[in-house]
Amino acid sequence: MSHWTLYILLLLLILQVSTLKTTKQKQDFNNKVIKKYVENNYFKPPTIKKVSALKTTKQKQGFKSKVSALKPLKQKPGMAHKPLKKKPLKKKASCECGISNSNTDRIIGGQPVPRRKYPWLVFVHGRKLSCTGSLISSRHVISAAHCVHTGTKWMSRKGWKVTIGDHNLNEATDNINGETKTVSAKVIRHPKYNPKNADHDIILLKLKKPLKLKKFNVVRPICLPSSSYKNYINVDAICAGWGDTSAIQTTLTEVPHEITLKTENDQCRGYPVTQNMICTKALWKKKTPYLGDSGGPLMVNENGRYVQIGVVSHGQTEKDVKGNKAVAVFTKVTQVLPWIKNKIKKDVICK
Repeated sequence: MSHWTLYILLLLLILQVSTLKTTKQKQDFNNKVIKKYVENNYFKPPTIKKVSALKTTKQKQGFKSKVSALKPLKQKPGMAHKPLKKKPLKKKASCECGISNSNTDRIIGGQPVPRRKYPWLVFVHGRKLSCTGSLISSRHVISAAHCVHTGTKWMSRKGWKVTIGDHNLNEATDNINGETKTVSAKVIRHPKYNPKNADHDIILLKLKKPLKLKKFNVVRPICLPSSSYKNYINVDAICAGWGDTSAIQTTLTEVPHEITLKTENDQCRGYPVTQNMICTKALWKKKTPYLGDSGGPLMVNENGRYVQIGVVSHGQTEKDVKGNKAVAVFTKVTQVLPWIKNKIKKDVICK
């Protein structure tokens, strides 16, 4: 073997040893770097199995403690095999206001009202006094403040009765479908009532229990004006009540009477009238509201429905005007409409 051959073999051996050393150094370096990242959390491999196992254990423990605190439901025998019964939907009955039970509109003088023509007309009585009123919702009636005021002080709020659905006060059998009933009521006073000039002469009577209006065939409320800004000047309006039919009588009539009046504030010159009042002129002589009509409604017919625009307050009698056409003054409902709506907002209100 020549010297050149030995030299080449030795050189190859040196190169191989050097390569092995370099590879080992690289591995050591890589191992050191990985260890450094692991120790310093630069790259921490997730221990998925261990973490999930601990989490699952805690979840199970927490779930177990919560479940153990609850009481198990007691199932009734056969309940699991009994299908649920579906209740049929109840159809809601209609509830409409201002619908008359008669098609007679214009009244020539003070004529008796046809039986239950005005199904909202109610008889207010108590403490040896009586007035007329009108049903406006499932639980409230409108009447006049002077009916429950002595002129110097308010009478008690309690002790009042409201007879609903009646027509002839002297007929014990005057009851259709059991809809004539007398219920207790409590007076709601208007805070601005002035007995000196009859301003804000209005009250509400709250019935002890609300009426189920949708079950009634005869009784229904009257409509209220759609807006406080609506003007009812120079229109024909109807007034109805159980009051006397002449200034000579001092007793109530058996059945309510009605008259047609013209709303005309100009006729009240020299008569104390405020912006909260409506003045009316009689269309015929000797035809005007009388004692017992107080609190009754002044109504107008709007598209087949009656709307209450006034409450009987005060006025002249045939004796006062000596045969001329008398004037009658009503509380203007549009002026107190916000107060009324606030008091009856929880009631069933027909539209």
